[in-house]
Amino acid sequence: MKKTIFSAIILAAASFACNAQAQQKVMLNKGDQTVETVKLGADDYIAFGRPEGVPVQKDVEVVSTEAGKNYVSYKVETKVADKLYSHVLLKKSYVELLSIQMNNYFDENDKAALNNIFRTLILAGYGEVSMGTQSFTIKDGEKDSSGGINFIPGGQEYYLVTAGITMNGDEPSLDNDINYVMVRTKDPGVSSETLTVEYKGVNDNGNAWFDVQSGEGIGSLYFVFGTSASIDEFINTYSYDYLMFTQANQFTREQWNTLTDDEHVWNVGKEADYNFYALGIDGNGDWVKAEIKNLHLKPSVSNDCPVVDITNKMCVDGELAIQYSIKSKAKEIKSAKMLLMKSDEWDDALNELMKIKEGDDYKYNQPSEAWADYMATADKAVDVTDAVKALGNTLNYKKTFTDDERGWYVAVLAVTDEFGTTVTRATFHSHLGEEENWDVLSRTFPVKDSAKVSAAKGMAPMNGRVAGVAKRK
Repeated sequence: MKKTIFSAIILAAASFACNAQAQQKVMLNKGDQTVETVKLGADDYIAFGRPEGVPVQKDVEVVSTEAGKNYVSYKVETKVADKLYSHVLLKKSYVELLSIQMNNYFDENDKAALNNIFRTLILAGYGEVSMGTQSFTIKDGEKDSSGGINFIPGGQEYYLVTAGITMNGDEPSLDNDINYVMVRTKDPGVSSETLTVEYKGVNDNGNAWFDVQSGEGIGSLYFVFGTSASIDEFINTYSYDYLMFTQANQFTREQWNTLTDDEHVWNVGKEADYNFYALGIDGNGDWVKAEIKNLHLKPSVSNDCPVVDITNKMCVDGELAIQYSIKSKAKEIKSAKMLLMKSDEWDDALNELMKIKEGDDYKYNQPSEAWADYMATADKAVDVTDAVKALGNTLNYKKTFTDDERGWYVAVLAVTDEFGTTVTRATFHSHLGEEENWDVLSRTFPVKDSAKVSAAKGMAPMNGRVAGVAKRK
């Protein structure tokens, strides 16, 4: 902060205090020059105060900012030269969704709630620690001081947060004066660089494989993979920018190009239509987009369990019809069981099985691990083995629901052969016929391990939770 108070005021005040009765005047000096002489009477006194409009300097504060299409520069000023502090740049979209998940609401004027989120993130290791007055520039695709990659897209609002740090012996603690300012990067233009996306199919591990090629001028890449319904809903509720900058897997172009084809894959969690969105940002901060929409995919696993496909499904005005197709590497299937029940009753039954222990450990780590065992023992599971064999490993299941039976249901088919069991669960509403109301998921239980399946190695599809920002190492 600029020094605007005359340097000799303190000396003059001290002299006046020591000899108030004899003093007739006080000289105000700036350097070696007397700027003003003030005559004082016997009852006069001198008072010192901060000039109007000049704020009290904080221990740590951001005093200037500058933003482009792919960078943010700022200066942090401290009251003392050796003051430690943490500083972090957070996308407003990230903070908003995180606040909704933590507090069930977001209010940009609720400073207490914001400070709680900022404190939580800083204590978790987000941002950097610095000392004294310094200037910083964070640019898209470049590494920070800890080696982490910064991703700074244009047209976004950011919280620039600072928090003082006090050392208690060897232990640091955050001060209570968390401060923040808002900064917005400039809107991006349309990049002349190329970006192409090609769906290459499902690899041997059952992962969706995408080949993405980008021009040499692209600096960073953002990818979102998820069900068409979830992505469309997210964009309609928030925006395309929110989707790409809170849900994406982020890479520099160099990072992406060093991955093998087996690493350019995403897990397929359930049978559904899927979208893949790609965004490239060039060295100027301009954008190029690509996408593939409405890919119909289903999970597959590398074992010899039966393959159960739902080839057709509908439930309109209480009339349910599901067609199943079954493929088995065995000479014939051993058994097939069909179950229909309300979805909440299905969940309750599985939650009861989750309480079972084997020794000190629980038998099942998640409800889907109990599907095969439940279908083997449930009274409501009807044996349809003969019907499946008679129809050449197919099954047509029908049911009429009354108005009193209106609600959410699960239709579950479990097929077992000598290699294992496959359980396919379809969740639907008895009277709402829209396709998006269906949720189909299959799980296999090989004979060597009836309760566990090897985990997929691909990247996870979007789940609606905010993806992390750069974190201090």
